Amino acid sequence: TRQPGSTFKILAVYAPALDAGGKTLASVEDNTVTTYASSDKQVKNASDNEYTGFTTFREGIQHSYNVVAVRALAEIGTSLGYQYVQDFGISTLTSGDNNQAMGIGGITNGVTNVELCDAYATIANSGKYHKPTFYTKVMDHDGNVILDKTSEQESDGKEVIKETTAWLLTSAMQDVFEGGTASRANIGNISVAGKTGTTNDSRDTWLAGFSPYYTCTVWGGYDDNSSQSSTIYSKNIWRQIMSQINSGLTDPGFPMPSGIEQATVCKKSGKLPVADVCNADPRGDQTYTEYFATGTVPTETCDHHIRLNICTA
Repeated sequence: TRQPGSTFKILAVYAPALDAGGKTLASVEDNTVTTYASSDKQVKNASDNEYTGFTTFREGIQHSYNVVAVRALAEIGTSLGYQYVQDFGISTLTSGDNNQAMGIGGITNGVTNVELCDAYATIANSGKYHKPTFYTKVMDHDGNVILDKTSEQESDGKEVIKETTAWLLTSAMQDVFEGGTASRANIGNISVAGKTGTTNDSRDTWLAGFSPYYTCTVWGGYDDNSSQSSTIYSKNIWRQIMSQINSGLTDPGFPMPSGIEQATVCKKSGKLPVADVCNADPRGDQTYTEYFATGTVPTETCDHHIRLNICTA
């Protein structure tokens, strides 16, 4: 087992937030230096230029902002995230992991690669979980079946998240490969989605992601948990593996299920934009079009922007 780093943000924070926490990809958190609720320890992003103020969940996923994930987990409740991680098939949690640090992968015992891979395969499989196995059949030399797990893999599986939630997460995780932390691993010839992860002092490097056909999770690090000078090789390995096993396959993308709609919102509030105000932000137009599960489109208007007259003196 190894620490999962930011790959856990999807399982412990964003999946439960979208599925049962009343949040959307347009929901915002104030991305500034903060502290954990249970201590005065600071939650920091990777660098100072990553404190972006009010930031949407989509941007938080794409750029892997720690603060956004920790604040979001506090809002939905750590117990909800803890339950979802277990539902995703992660068997290594302890009761002491039910805290905000879980949201950025800070857990007692870490995870196994196969369980993390299967958790991401659950998202790729429209939210249905199948227990991972290394074989389907074992036969003796006469062809008699000794062990058979075919029926388990052909079953519908257990629903962990709604199909719409799985698609929304996939949409955001596509951005991770397109201008996000996994840009280096984008294979170009087929759609991919996923999440990177790095632990303190680069002791672990992860990339967990999927195409329309395969899920692949790559971990890298030293057996003695030493720090590493570079972590880009995990992305290179992932790209090379996925390029080969998806070679020659057509790209169906990730088809949108029913129950998804679009709406234009303000990216600083996650709410409906105020006409001629949200698009006049001195930093640039803050309106954009986002995907929502039906019934979750915001109904309130932006409360982060206001137009008024001031005295220039």
